[in-house]
Amino acid sequence: MIYLWLGISRLVQFLTFMELSNIEFSVKTVAAALSIIQGSAWTIMSLISIALFHSQPVFLSGPDSYMESVERNIYDTFLSKDSKFLPTTTSSRSFTPDVFAGFMWVYFFLDIVWIGTAISMLRKNSAISVKIWSYVTLFVCFWDFLTFVILGADYDKCLEYSNMLPEWMDRVPVESLCANIILPVFFIAAKGFVLWIINIVLALVVLRNSKQTITLK
Repeated sequence: MIYLWLGISRLVQFLTFMELSNIEFSVKTVAAALSIIQGSAWTIMSLISIALFHSQPVFLSGPDSYMESVERNIYDTFLSKDSKFLPTTTSSRSFTPDVFAGFMWVYFFLDIVWIGTAISMLRKNSAISVKIWSYVTLFVCFWDFLTFVILGADYDKCLEYSNMLPEWMDRVPVESLCANIILPVFFIAAKGFVLWIINIVLALVVLRNSKQTITLK
C-alpha cells in the first residue's frame, strides 16, 4: 500500500508538470469526461439495483445458462429480502440486502453530484468549481474503497464458512459460490482498480493545479 501511494504521488507530480507546461491536452477536460461517463454508468447501475430491491421480482423459471445462474445468485445475495445464499452465514455478512440497497442510494445521489460538478468545472472553469469537483471525486473514491473493503470482508467470511465444513463434504462448490457471487461485485465496486487509481490521480492533479494557479495569480 505504501508503494502504491508513492507511485500515485510520483504520477501526480509528473502530470502536474505536464499540465503547467501547456501540453496540448487538458487534464481537466479528461477528468471531467471520465467523471461524466463513470457517474452515468453508476447512476444507472445503482438505480437498477434500487428498483430490483424494492420490486422484488418473482422468477417463474430457473436460469437457462451459467451466466444467468450467476446473475440470479448475485441478486439473491445482495438484493433479495429473502436471501438464499449460504443462510448460515447471512447474519455475519456486512452487506445484507438492506445495507447494500442503502449503499446504492448513496451511490445514486453521489454520482449525480459528481456529474454535476464535472459539468460545472467544464463550463465555469473557476477555482471553486475545480476544488468542488476534486473533493467530490476524492469522496467517491473513498466510498468505493469503503464498499470494496466491506465486500472483501464478506468474501473472507464466506471462505471461512467453507473451511468450517466437515472434511467429508466437498468445499469446492461453496468456494466457487463465494468467488462467482462476491468477487464480480467487488471488482465492479473497485472500478477494476485502474479507474479507481486514475480518479484519485486526476483529482489530486486538478486540485494541485488549481492551487498553483491561484498562487501564480
